Amino acid sequence: SALVFKIVSDKHGDLNFVRVYSGKIAAGTRIFNSTQRTKENLARIWEMHAKQRIKRDEASTGDIVAFVGLNKSITGDTLCEMREHIVLERLEFPKPVITMSIEPDTGNDKQKLADALVVLKREDPSFFFNYDPETGQSTISGMGELHLEIISHKLTRDMNVGVRIGKPSVAYKETVGGHATAEGSFIRQMGGRDHNAVVELKVEPFTPEVGDLPVHYEDKADGELQEIYRRAIEEGVRDAATSGSLAGYPISNLRVTLLRGVEHPEHSSELAFAQAARVAFDEAVTNATPMLLEPVMNVHVTTPEEFFGPVSNDLTKRRGLIHETL
Repeated sequence: SALVFKIVSDKHGDLNFVRVYSGKIAAGTRIFNSTQRTKENLARIWEMHAKQRIKRDEASTGDIVAFVGLNKSITGDTLCEMREHIVLERLEFPKPVITMSIEPDTGNDKQKLADALVVLKREDPSFFFNYDPETGQSTISGMGELHLEIISHKLTRDMNVGVRIGKPSVAYKETVGGHATAEGSFIRQMGGRDHNAVVELKVEPFTPEVGDLPVHYEDKADGELQEIYRRAIEEGVRDAATSGSLAGYPISNLRVTLLRGVEHPEHSSELAFAQAARVAFDEAVTNATPMLLEPVMNVHVTTPEEFFGPVSNDLTKRRGLIHETL
């Protein structure tokens, strides 16, 4: 068993850096990616010393080596024998806190930029990019301005892609400080037919645990509400949660409870229940003391003693809270 902990793009193919936790593996072997449930062909094994590579016939327990020939494996995946499947604990990556717009210098760079962003994403799981087909704008997101500055330098210096970077925007989120209940209805004629639905929701603060979704949804509606309408209500809630009531940022740390759903004998539809859920959600969040959340990071700073004062003042100016000095 081995864990992929880093990927480096190379002109001859990706180098998948792995640590072998048990057993032995030989070059030219077919192996199993138990995380993605796919088969991979291990072509070569390299022992890496900076830029120097030493060819290895096999790797064994405790070795840190680079595999060549893997096409689908990414950082955090487990590799193992075809017969003995095992999944090691995945690496957890923080969510981005800064977003910038990015566009190619020329039309010729457009496809090169798209390909380069895919490569950078494979190398760095804490880096994200997005393309909005409606506006035609691409954005990159990461762990700070320095992180995205390094990404832009890689694009221009190492990948020869001309780009223009926009101003950074902070990845805020929204939540609520209290609880509220609201009823939403959707009674309208669309597409030549009537749509009718009523939904009652309750929202309140929620502290998710590791692995939980930012919005926790519970269905406590009594009565004979059809399953297809229950699913439509949840989809409507989750869609509404992607844009909050204060500034349009995603909502997190929220519990939403479905209290009631009312069907019409003839004119109910999935569309009606999804829209009624959005109406109820927006009103409930607005009445539950919505708040803006800023990204927060724990930072450890090491500095010579003579710079302690200026560094402390700089952190304070940035609204940093100093918990301890040693």
